[in-house]
Amino acid sequence: MTISFDHTLDKLELGEMGTNIHKTSRKFWYRYCYHFSHVKNIISILEDGRLLSRNKAILENKMSQDNASEKIIEQTDSLYKNYVRLYFRPKTPTQYHNEGFKTEKQLAISQLNAQCSIPIFLDIHKLLTHPDTSFTDRSLALSAPHKIYSTPEEFNNLPFKKIYHDGALNEAEKREIIGHRQAEIIFPESLPIEDYLKKIIVRTPAEKETLLTLMSDELKRKYEDYIQIDSSKNVFFSRWTYFNNVHLAENYIQFNLNISQYQTPSIPTQFDLKISFKQSDLEWKSQVYKNWLAVQKLKLNFKDSIDNYEVAFHFNDQLMYYGRYQSEANSPY
Repeated sequence: MTISFDHTLDKLELGEMGTNIHKTSRKFWYRYCYHFSHVKNIISILEDGRLLSRNKAILENKMSQDNASEKIIEQTDSLYKNYVRLYFRPKTPTQYHNEGFKTEKQLAISQLNAQCSIPIFLDIHKLLTHPDTSFTDRSLALSAPHKIYSTPEEFNNLPFKKIYHDGALNEAEKREIIGHRQAEIIFPESLPIEDYLKKIIVRTPAEKETLLTLMSDELKRKYEDYIQIDSSKNVFFSRWTYFNNVHLAENYIQFNLNISQYQTPSIPTQFDLKISFKQSDLEWKSQVYKNWLAVQKLKLNFKDSIDNYEVAFHFNDQLMYYGRYQSEANSPY
């Protein structure tokens, strides 16, 4: 029997090939490949219509925010920095370490000293059949020699039980499996996003609002329906600090934070909070609160009602939320 990419992918989704995905809700993982990037980079990617290799993005000044770990970049062969790199799955070891905001103290004790993450989902069936597409059975950031594959037969023989492994690991298993969890699909230089984009997944309503507010009207028309919230936590680990919800009104702003004390339960979550505010056509005004002690819920009341404004929250200069309010009375609709 002739083996094709679609045949193997169908067998994975039907459960006819062994993997270690036990939750039915995560079996959609097989349908896509995944690219992770900072929210500002996502906007740049959508505006440009291309996913770029690291080297090409730097050369063209397209990398708004570098969310990669210096440690990982240094140990990656320079050859592979000329490729667009995607994963077979979400919830990779790298995402485990860099997803979400960390304070300076949390960054200091984290393994990768990096933070980011909104994933793009691409059509894996279509991408695998492109003649320029290749793939690996483990992370290209590992120091060991790499084998690069490209045929349906090689794809069928990948160690999917290790690639899709989704349970706890003991120390011996970590050495064997973690690298495979970051098996990659690679494409030279530049990948046209419109040909393959299926979904853009965010953690929370506040992050969806941020992404939409950063978009131009044209981008919204093209991509708003692609954006989905990971309410079941099948894509994100949700360990670190981020906005859950932000409610904007004419006389107050109210927000709800997920505050992480992961690895530092005895250390208060503190950082420099910058609130930037722009009313109607006036200039932006900002206020910085040094070493702000994070609280889960907070309501900021206005002295007078404001019917049109924009607001942005930065934690240690990292954009965490951006929203726009317009009262119904002033809406063109």
